[in-house]
Amino acid sequence: MTINIRSKSSTAIQSLSVIALTLPGIKAANADSQIIKPKATLQYSRIDEGKDHYKIDVYNSLLELSLGSKSDLTIHAGREVMTGASMLYNQPASRLTPPGSIHTIVNAVTGPTIVEKRTYINANARYFAEEATVGIIGDLSEENDFSSKGVGFSLGRDFNQKNTQVNFTYLYSDNHLKPSPFEQLRVNPRVTSKYNHFHDFNLMLRQDLSDKNYISQNFEYVSEHGYLNDPYKSCFVYGNAKTIPQYSGSLFIPNLPGDPGGPGFTIIPDTRPREKGAFASMTRFVQYIPYLESSVHLGYRFARNSWEIKSHTFHFDYYQPFLEDYEASTRLRYYTQSKAKFYAITFTATPIPAPFDTAPLGKYASEDWRLSKFGNITYELSLSRKFMSDKSGKISFTGGIIDRRNKYYWGHQDKTPNPYNNFKTYYGSIELVFEM
Repeated sequence: MTINIRSKSSTAIQSLSVIALTLPGIKAANADSQIIKPKATLQYSRIDEGKDHYKIDVYNSLLELSLGSKSDLTIHAGREVMTGASMLYNQPASRLTPPGSIHTIVNAVTGPTIVEKRTYINANARYFAEEATVGIIGDLSEENDFSSKGVGFSLGRDFNQKNTQVNFTYLYSDNHLKPSPFEQLRVNPRVTSKYNHFHDFNLMLRQDLSDKNYISQNFEYVSEHGYLNDPYKSCFVYGNAKTIPQYSGSLFIPNLPGDPGGPGFTIIPDTRPREKGAFASMTRFVQYIPYLESSVHLGYRFARNSWEIKSHTFHFDYYQPFLEDYEASTRLRYYTQSKAKFYAITFTATPIPAPFDTAPLGKYASEDWRLSKFGNITYELSLSRKFMSDKSGKISFTGGIIDRRNKYYWGHQDKTPNPYNNFKTYYGSIELVFEM
């Protein structure tokens, strides 16, 4: 699934940001190849994250056009419809009905009432000189509570008889957040209008090693500034956090069930730094196997940001044509990430020992499960078939499972892992491609 990465501040996009790279996606023309024949692609994807998470329907379309001997145009448009529930904050199980243990942390979750719709369009026009390419990129995205406008450019150059390619892309995005004023379990006043903007720099190097294999290397740096909090999420604080000026408007409740004589608790808004820098490196190796007419794709991605989240991604893809018109492929992917420096399962604003796991409350605080330690493993299968008398049409079916678990994080586990991280995502898609 193709996702506008510059819209990551929207609630729907945040829910998908971790799994986006694993999902079946419409593939546009390569950065180093000019579109010769017009091509249209239609795709429908269904994503199901299970109970207390999201179900998402994605409708994608891609049109690739030649504009003459030296230029082309790619237009990608789509719509997403998301329904389901979302975690708001963590809390002791003693607040449940019937009450549980004061020592056990559970998730406070909305009812399955969330409905979000997103429409987006992206256009990329390119001009090809003798050994260079220049492109202009435009992007629009609109949701119930979020809008984004982006613009960018790309520069490409071929070397070594076109066996070496270098491509640089810059994208700027201006984003407007308009959070919904109502949601179940809302406990604090919510912001009504906020802004942020992104700068995205990407450098791609590709080297053909022979006529049967190549290696590519991507370097990406994303700089984000502005309102980066999640307005729909809160944090549970043991004690009275209202004594801290920035949390003075939060909800304080003097009595915590199961904790007689305790200092009470506060529900504060999700609070994050107003800027974030993120670096990522992606290495990919592709080997063609003549005897089987197949190909193997190996990849490793490392990412780190200024919030101290580090992630590693390994993937293996295998593509096998058969019976002249068919192709089968499989993907195996492993992802692991560390937690943000201001993430905790719950927080404390008092020296009194809490009967559950906490971290000291500081300037920033988030209990967002997407900022915690976790890992996931993806298994995917795809089958495609060419059709029409001239083989100009192709239909593809893809299905996959993403198994997300706290235990798949490859480092030291937290004392109390976030229980919201343990679920499976099932996805499937059907895609039609027509060359004209």
